[in-house]
Amino acid sequence: MVDELLLNATIPVVIVRRARGLERPLPAAFSRVIVPVTGTPSSRSAQEVAFAVAGQLGTEVVLTHVVNREVSSLPRLFNFRRDALAPVHSAGDAMMALAAGRAVDAGIEPRTLIREGPSAGEVLVESAAAESADLVVLGAQLRNVDGRPFIGHTVETVLERSDATVVVVAQPRLRTSH
Repeated sequence: MVDELLLNATIPVVIVRRARGLERPLPAAFSRVIVPVTGTPSSRSAQEVAFAVAGQLGTEVVLTHVVNREVSSLPRLFNFRRDALAPVHSAGDAMMALAAGRAVDAGIEPRTLIREGPSAGEVLVESAAAESADLVVLGAQLRNVDGRPFIGHTVETVLERSDATVVVVAQPRLRTSH
């Protein structure tokens, strides 16, 4: 039934996975939320949900951008390629500035965090743990892969490995007429 709902959704679907080991209802308030910033429409939708939660509950918002990069190759190549990495960081800075501006417009004073790593999902899980976040809100684009809904490797990694409560704002796949 869930697969059918996700595959046929025409409006965004919000999926909530409670925190690991939580035997009671969801908490009345969350202390800190990690919100990935990717510049996509689904990321902006997730930010809106996180800002609404923060506005209602006083939750601290940590906007997080992950630069995907194979960390093991950085030490040897970093000095040689430092100038080549600048556009990646400036794009991340620009996305973060826009997201932070939207937060301020919503009455939220966010913190920002830019991290590097080979897997955005793993970096988000590590960031949530390091920041003691009890909530992660992320966006996803629903896709149909072999007749099953797919929300992306990053989202699946966070759902599988994070101990925090995870909220996914899943945008419906674009309908094309044939």
